[in-house]
Amino acid sequence: MLMTGIVMTIGPAPCNKNQLTKAYKLGVRVLRFNFPHYTKEKVIESLKVIRAVEKKVKGTFQLLMDTE
Repeated sequence: MLMTGIVMTIGPAPCNKNQLTKAYKLGVRVLRFNFPHYTKEKVIESLKVIRAVEKKVKGTFQLLMDTE
């Protein structure tokens, strides 16, 4: 099975539930974290928001971790 999805880079500012919900409705299925610009705390905060949005839209995001 071939999977495709629109990739959206998030951060380093915390995720916004409304923005992520709109992005999901527009077809975004992959969220890219640019780790060199994140702190551990911001990652945890963002993941909580992402999981809450997934419950709301009854769907899932793929997470792409971009490291140095």
